[in-house]
Amino acid sequence: MMEMDWMKIAIGIIVAVLGYFLRETMQDLKSVKQQSHQNKANIDLLRLEYTNKFETLTEKVGELKETLSDLIKEIKSLNQTSFP
Repeated sequence: MMEMDWMKIAIGIIVAVLGYFLRETMQDLKSVKQQSHQNKANIDLLRLEYTNKFETLTEKVGELKETLSDLIKEIKSLNQTSFP
């Protein structure tokens, strides 16, 4: 009878230790999962900002090309009228 009590105590201690480490592992996993979702949201935000900046820069470069072309035409016309 005494051996059965010691076995029950040993098994109880083993289950408690395993339960403790399982709980800690699950808490760590939950933390990693939350951080993963936060990182994904941040990456999506950065991707969106990059896309918007790229599109804006592309538009501005196009506008600068048009302005430069207009300035070149205006300079040529001024040169022709000033120096016949």
